[in-house]
Amino acid sequence: MPDELSVRQWQEQFRVGAFESSDFATQCKAGWYDWFCQDHALAGRLKKIGRVVMGITDPFILDNYYVWFKNNCPLNGPLYDDARFEPLSGNRDGKYFVISLDSPHERMKWALVTERYGFDAPEFDCRDIREMVKYINSIGPELQKGIIPPFIAGKDAVTAYTRLRGEPEGIHIYRDGNHRFSYAPRRGWQMRTVLTAASLEDAPPGLFRSRPMPSGGCMSIAQRMRGFRCPRPRRKRTRLRKEKRRSDDAGQDLCPPVAGVIPGRGL
Repeated sequence: MPDELSVRQWQEQFRVGAFESSDFATQCKAGWYDWFCQDHALAGRLKKIGRVVMGITDPFILDNYYVWFKNNCPLNGPLYDDARFEPLSGNRDGKYFVISLDSPHERMKWALVTERYGFDAPEFDCRDIREMVKYINSIGPELQKGIIPPFIAGKDAVTAYTRLRGEPEGIHIYRDGNHRFSYAPRRGWQMRTVLTAASLEDAPPGLFRSRPMPSGGCMSIAQRMRGFRCPRPRRKRTRLRKEKRRSDDAGQDLCPPVAGVIPGRGL
């Protein structure tokens, strides 16, 4: 799209103050495409979300992408902004990505959603903009060469695992590391953690405490590990009493089960 500014050109314009005016035409030129806030608020919002664009130094992203911005209005929660990076060629081909700031849908302040990982959950999220910028610059060579990182196959394994457990399609699977993922089960109020590896030799230390068991196309093993709490549903008092008695009988170590998933083939 020859009429769009590359990310490098956008940075040059931003540095010289080309987008500081709050008038409609200037903010449209800056890249705002859709918004629910007042027009005069766009310039101030651009200064906040624009910081992540200004931190990009990877040559491939600088010269082969353009950026546009959207101010979002969720059903619940305040307005929030995101920066969307499109290839200048017009062909996404798995290379499109979005960086959101203060989204009420996400776990952390900054969240990166990529086409290659899927739009159900962030590929990466963090509280510090410096961490986000560092990560964006690190994936530039992968985007340039079309490299699919191993954790994409790990997520596919987790998806297969959740289906075996009866979870619905489209469940949000969060990436918490190269081998660690988490999701909120349909029933229950704690996040379930799943660990993945390409083979037993590639498994993180301490992953297996017993022999892994085959489960469809994957091999899984249950462990006990503390998970993240989800909003706890209201339950009747009688049910809580019964659960307390069961808890007392079972002892103190009542962490939710965590599954380590080993795909049948290498990641």
